[in-house]
Amino acid sequence: MSAINGNAGVRHIWMFSDCALDEQALQLSVRGRPVELERKPAQLLLYLLRHAGERVSKDALFAALWPGRFVGETNLTKAMAVLRAAIGQPAAGTIRTLHGYGYALVGPVQLHVDAPDKDVEELLAIIAGQIDQRYADHPQRASELHRLLGAICLGMGFRAAAQRSLSSAAAVVQRVASVSGQDAPSVSLTGDARAREFATG
Repeated sequence: MSAINGNAGVRHIWMFSDCALDEQALQLSVRGRPVELERKPAQLLLYLLRHAGERVSKDALFAALWPGRFVGETNLTKAMAVLRAAIGQPAAGTIRTLHGYGYALVGPVQLHVDAPDKDVEELLAIIAGQIDQRYADHPQRASELHRLLGAICLGMGFRAAAQRSLSSAAAVVQRVASVSGQDAPSVSLTGDARAREFATG
């Protein structure tokens, strides 16, 4: 159901009150602990989170949760009761009943988007490639940027990407040394003060 489910490959975590909802898994957590929640109540919560602060009509909820089907209002009422019981107080108080119209989720809502490591690694590889292209005529600057990128990768926990950046920086230094006829200095993340700043946050 495209109206409810998010894009594959990226995790969307909705935070409100003392609750969190993983959009892809439709997994609810209350005060940091997983709570079992049936699919329809979870989809109901997701729709309300996506429309936080808005007046959501019952018709809109029927169309989103039961597309193309005719269901009685009892189904929606039951889903809401199960949802409120699952999230408990004070979270349940953030879902207001708009008598004769629908519901509204009030209060602060935050959305955290987590990209998978694979996507981050691909992005870092693209950035490294851009450094090589843009600074082809400025090898010292390219080497410095590779070291900084490596330090950022290391700080984020992407050791393989950090090693690739370090190797790229060393390769640039080696090319400069071969042209100048001088010995190539060693290249390390910890040997660069600005890199240490990035690596330690």
